[in-house]
Amino acid sequence: MTLLRSLAVAVALPILFVLEASDASAQSKNPTGASISKHVVIEDPLILDSRLTDKGITPQTAAEVLRFILSANPDTIATIGRAAPQAAPSTLFLASKIDRLGEATVWTGFARTSTSSPLRLGPVAILYENGLRFGSLSEISELVRAQFTNSLSDGSSAGLSLGCVKSTGQLGPRLQQEIFYRFQSRLVMVPGVHWQDLASDFCSDEAQEQFPNQWRIDGRIAADEGGISIEPQLSRLALRIPLVAYRGTPSTFRDDQGEYYDLLTRGVSAIINQYPADIVEIASSSRDAGIGVQSEQGLRFLGGNVPHLALRFLQRAATGNPNLNYELGTAFQSLSAPRQAERAFRMAIAGNPAHGLAHRDLGEILFKQDKFEEAAKEFERAGTTSGAAETYAQLLYSQGRRAEAREKAVSALERGERSTGLQLLLARLDIGENKLTDAVERLSSQLADSHDGDGDRDRIVKLLKEAAATALTRRDLPTSEKALDALIERAPDPEVYLVRGRVAVAKSKNNGFGSTEEAVLFFTKALETKKDKNIENPELDLVVLELAEALFLDGQYVQAAAKAGSFFSTQYSRGQEEPRPDSKATTYRYIPVAALLQLSGQQVIRSSPVENALEALQRSLGKSPKKPELIVWVTGPNGREPVTVAQWSFATLRLYVCTQLGSKKRDEVAQLIDRFEGETGLEKTFCPTR
Repeated sequence: MTLLRSLAVAVALPILFVLEASDASAQSKNPTGASISKHVVIEDPLILDSRLTDKGITPQTAAEVLRFILSANPDTIATIGRAAPQAAPSTLFLASKIDRLGEATVWTGFARTSTSSPLRLGPVAILYENGLRFGSLSEISELVRAQFTNSLSDGSSAGLSLGCVKSTGQLGPRLQQEIFYRFQSRLVMVPGVHWQDLASDFCSDEAQEQFPNQWRIDGRIAADEGGISIEPQLSRLALRIPLVAYRGTPSTFRDDQGEYYDLLTRGVSAIINQYPADIVEIASSSRDAGIGVQSEQGLRFLGGNVPHLALRFLQRAATGNPNLNYELGTAFQSLSAPRQAERAFRMAIAGNPAHGLAHRDLGEILFKQDKFEEAAKEFERAGTTSGAAETYAQLLYSQGRRAEAREKAVSALERGERSTGLQLLLARLDIGENKLTDAVERLSSQLADSHDGDGDRDRIVKLLKEAAATALTRRDLPTSEKALDALIERAPDPEVYLVRGRVAVAKSKNNGFGSTEEAVLFFTKALETKKDKNIENPELDLVVLELAEALFLDGQYVQAAAKAGSFFSTQYSRGQEEPRPDSKATTYRYIPVAALLQLSGQQVIRSSPVENALEALQRSLGKSPKKPELIVWVTGPNGREPVTVAQWSFATLRLYVCTQLGSKKRDEVAQLIDRFEGETGLEKTFCPTR
């Protein structure tokens, strides 16, 4: 089973570049596996800043950074100097230079298609004297991607000013200054946009014509003790794009302001860098239309995957309309604004207490806020609304109300709901109640109905692996074997082969070692398909030892000794340091295990005195023998802490030696096992009583 999850960045670059590149990757990953529609062909950048070359940064390493950050987007592939793949319908060729400008290091790009002239992108400041400019690599990524989307970005960094907002009311000027400060601090995170203070006369339309790449946020702020109203819009030349508004009280705004400022910031970024220019122009031209048009446009924007444009239109049209308030709530929810979404769902319910969808989605928000009692009430009010039972059942499960969770999930399935989430919940309940056969049948059926790219497939596979491992632990070998065979047929990987080999070893103990050939087969497949270093599941780094033991159990003593020896020599070449907090896992404690398996195999086929083997084993154990344990470092409440996730046992080997070897060889190998267990404090194993 998988023990650790982590992200490894295999780009050998100075640490400042790697850190931000990995952050960009983490934020842009799409687990659903989007199809590739964009291809960027990168030429090696021209490096003109000698400070970079002095640090060992070459055009090739700089190109690798660009390739990494651009490929982090799920629909984009970036290659260095290669032709476009047929699977990518849009191709962009990117040249660039990295130069010195004062004390800063700046990147400038030149993008072209096969039929167009190069368009200059940037410049983007990437390094200052005190280090990497945070957000610079993401800004480069956004500027390049903007060339595919036909957005309003022209490739250079756009200036943005807030000096044109008008404020009224007792608290208006102070709130305006607060918004300026908060928004400006967030603006450094917006790719392709920089803060720019301009004179107040810039607010006139005539003055704007002198600054074609200068944006402004204007609109109105009205604030006093009785209430707050913020109605901003984003403007450039003739464009006037309504941004998300806010209405509340000074008290509610204190709680809402962080979420609201984030919405504004992300909305500005989306409109300038991401949304197609023609769609933004429609939003601008429709801003003063009647309520009917506003409603239609809001729903169209929401369905067209431009939710930031939808917000203001739906806000204007939703007054007194439960269905539009619900759609507004879903728009906020899609933009990770749960406070605003909750308010919209409550308004929908106020207008229509029987609005099942609003009750369901409100319940989900409350559930995520750990407001379980309130969430349960909303799920009850949602009734048979599709999807409500799944989250309600999960809530009941999280509270330990397992019987109620099962009843809710079963009743939803009986009503005809087709929900993988419900099936997974029932399977987890089955595992917890030791109904492993039911769990495996349910999960195997779900796996058969899934397909690559299905977002639920990974969850099914993970839980089916858990069911297989649990069945093995509980000695339910047929059920474990059935689960693993389903995985081998539809989702094979080294972990599956590893556990399947362990099932074969366990079967061998019960059938006079008649399944050892099967164990060898599966351990061999695990060894052949695993990575060289398995940070996510370090037990795979020990599979060679399990294969060596299986070979011994199969009577292949020469091969067993050779396999064990390969691990033995490799680990010694790495050293025998204790695990450190900055390491993911250690396998050094298994060196003596490899030595014992190697010496046992050699002892069976040779006539040398066992004393020689015992001396060699003692040398391997060292002066301070330790138990053969797999130790990993994980993040806990007190920082990085060591956790033992596996420990070797010689019970199976002992049983084989006692029942399958002749008396002389039995006694010799038994002495080796006795010495090992005695020196390390490993639990003592014995021959079965006859």
